[in-house]
Formats: sequence, structure tokens, C-alpha cells
Amino acid sequence: MEIVEDRMIGRGVADARLAIAMFSILAREISQDDTFKGTLVLAFDADEQSGRFTGIQQIIQKAPKADGIILGYQGAGEISIGARGILRLWINIHGKAAHPGSRSRQGVNAINLMAQVLSALGQTHLANHTEPYFPFGSQLQPTLIKGGDALNRVPDQCSAFIDIRLLPSMEKGDVVDQLTSVIERVMAETPDGHYSIELLEWLCSHGWLLSPGLWPALVSFVLMILSFQWKDRYQDKLTDI
Repeated sequence: MEIVEDRMIGRGVADARLAIAMFSILAREISQDDTFKGTLVLAFDADEQSGRFTGIQQIIQKAPKADGIILGYQGAGEISIGARGILRLWINIHGKAAHPGSRSRQGVNAINLMAQVLSALGQTHLANHTEPYFPFGSQLQPTLIKGGDALNRVPDQCSAFIDIRLLPSMEKGDVVDQLTSVIERVMAETPDGHYSIELLEWLCSHGWLLSPGLWPALVSFVLMILSFQWKDRYQDKLTDI
């Protein structure tokens, strides 16, 4: 990272140094405001991208009960309400190995089956559903894929890591049922093919709207916890929320 004239350049500048700087300046301004009678807490967490979320877990244990929460995150360009839930999982496809040139055994190509499964999942509402306050919609993205172990062997296994961002209407059981239904529909055309699903991570029971008490969903790099005793003063800035 480097500073060129008045600009900071490098990894982490927007995510989340921008939010840290913004909230630090805001906290300084509020601390100098004699009319502010609430309690303000700044909390900065780490270890989010690893999936362990140790930073936010510590904050949840130690932070006071909040009347409201503001999370700083880059890219939206606007004030947003809420956050999506997350479901991460492995889909494992098992086929039958064979030699690619065999005239008697064609095998069951697990990579081909996985390609069909991923294409079918991309057509479901899990990949592009929208609802109020979430115009950017849900997302379903394969982020890792591995399969096969030799150039001259029909692959009998293929695994894909799936990252799904969920909206408030999407419950865990319904999502898993839909995933299973799509996979079984594809696999039904290949009796010798099999599959398994390995759920790795479920953050929030579903997508959520910001309101008191929804602590498990706080996975942002930056939290600002504050009393809304000052909301009347800033009501004109909140009317569009």
C-alpha cells in the first residue's frame, strides 16, 4: 500500500480502511457535540475472509446492547438496509471411471454431470431473486471446482464449492430442499451417478433487515453501535431509508 499525493492505493483501502476512517471522523464529531446524550462504540474486526469470523465473535460477546447498528462497507454508493445471509457448501458428484478410448465401457463422467448441475442451479431463483430492500438480489456462485485425477481416465468424482447469498424469504430448509431437487433431477438421467451435499457454513437463519437483537448477522469489517437518542437531530438525513 502507498500514498500518492492525497490518495491511498493498495489492497484493503476500500475494504475496509475507508469505513474505518469515515466512522473514526464521525465519532470524533459526535464526541464534540454537547447535544449528543447517547453511547457510541466503534468496533473493528478481522478474520472475516477466512470464514472463521473470530473478530466479530469477540465483538458480539463484549459489545453492549445496541439500539441501532451502522456497518461500513464499500461499493454500494448508497445507504442500504440489512444484509444477506450466507450458505456455503460442497456438492460432490460420483460417477464411474473408464478409459476415454474404451469401446466397451464409457463410464460416467462426474465432471460432465457437475457441469449440468451447476447450469441448472444457475437457472433457479437462488441465483437472481430480488425482493424489497434487496434489489441487488440473491446470488449463487460456484467458487471452487475439482475433479479427475488423470489425463487418460474418465473422472469418477467432481466437487464444487458453492457460495449462496440469501434474502429474508429464503429459509435454510427450503434452500437445501431446492438444491437437492435440482441435483436429483439431473442425476435421475444417469442411474449410475451419485451425489452428496456437505454443508459447511450457515450465517444467519436467512437474510435479515437491520433491527435490534440481530447480532449473529454482523459480519462486516466495521461496526458502529450507537444510541438513537440523536435520531431526531438527523431525521432529515434518514427520511429516505
